[in-house]
Amino acid sequence: QSNGEDIGDTLGRKITNDASAFVRVLATTHGRNPELAEEMVREATNVTAQEALDAGLIDLIATDQDDLLEQLDGFEVKGPKAGTLDTEGLAVEDRDMPLRYELLQILVNPNVAFLLLLIGFAGLALELFAPGTVIPGTIGAISLLLGIFGTVQLPVAAIGVVLLLLAAGLLVAEAQLPTGGFLGVAGVGALVAGGLLLFDTSAEEPSVSPVLVIALAVLIGGFI
Repeated sequence: QSNGEDIGDTLGRKITNDASAFVRVLATTHGRNPELAEEMVREATNVTAQEALDAGLIDLIATDQDDLLEQLDGFEVKGPKAGTLDTEGLAVEDRDMPLRYELLQILVNPNVAFLLLLIGFAGLALELFAPGTVIPGTIGAISLLLGIFGTVQLPVAAIGVVLLLLAAGLLVAEAQLPTGGFLGVAGVGALVAGGLLLFDTSAEEPSVSPVLVIALAVLIGGFI
């Protein structure tokens, strides 16, 4: 199961039988050892590379990429895509991740997404308190949009969103009402809880760094 526990009873047997049948057909079709392949599924058998080669489960062992290309030259492929490989003189091309996906990888980091959301809220709040300054509102709007984009790619917990909105409301109220800091403290508490509960990753540790959340909450609370 997704939590690491074994799937038992009828469903467990069905999954095991299905995987065993699939790997047996796959190994047989490609001229490899079906018995060992099935044993690795049913008995969780482990073998070394040399043992797999001796048993006919794999075709070859290569020390590096160049050695692999050299051994594959003239190799007879079996199965549905049967044919002879011609790898002599082939050039190896290295391709980096496109810039779009590098940026996306940054945005979907829970810490970055949370930080962008806070910057967005802070920028818009400053714009409301001092209309016409433009820069805080512009930065806030861009950060908020990027933060939302990164957040929607992650499993968001509704309670986290509600707590963040509550925190924003309490901190704004603290700046406007003479509560002696009560609403500000409550807002900081809601901000910490919202940050830690924002992303539902079903992990043992919070998805957003507690140090980051507490530091930002204290900083924002002190500023307010």
